[in-house]
Amino acid sequence: MRRYWWLAGPPLLLAMSLKVGSSIEDPVRALTGHYLSRTTDPQGKRVDSVVEIVPIAARHAYVHFDLHAPDGARCELTGIADAVGPALIYRASRHSSAPQCRITIRRQDGRLTYVDAGDTCASLCSARDGFDGSMAWGTRRRIADSARLRTSQPFLDAVEEWRHLR
Repeated sequence: MRRYWWLAGPPLLLAMSLKVGSSIEDPVRALTGHYLSRTTDPQGKRVDSVVEIVPIAARHAYVHFDLHAPDGARCELTGIADAVGPALIYRASRHSSAPQCRITIRRQDGRLTYVDAGDTCASLCSARDGFDGSMAWGTRRRIADSARLRTSQPFLDAVEEWRHLR
């Protein structure tokens, strides 16, 4: 009986290389940081929008959105997002004021993008703005005082709700 073990070599190597090459970067670590976008309102006053992402577990991160539009509209949200593939996905709890709210956060084309498909989180915003947008990846900074952030009431509330609902 002849053995053709050498035929298994190339297909096996190909399968192994595809497995290694298709590994997905951990979005919790890849997206962690403080992002800032600056614009000016019609009166020339500076308007800052901030997104913060802080790891709390291997596949979960605290997200904080404080988005301001030049016309004075504002969207604000804090909560825990889950890592799904290359993205973080925030889903509001059923006890939230916007229980259908779902935001997908990822790096795309050199930007941190956040998308609220279907405007499910619109009730968390004033006026006509929403959670669809992006910030330049180059604005990403390390969280300056993560110890203070981790003791803030919004952070503690989000983590407590997440632990209670898991």
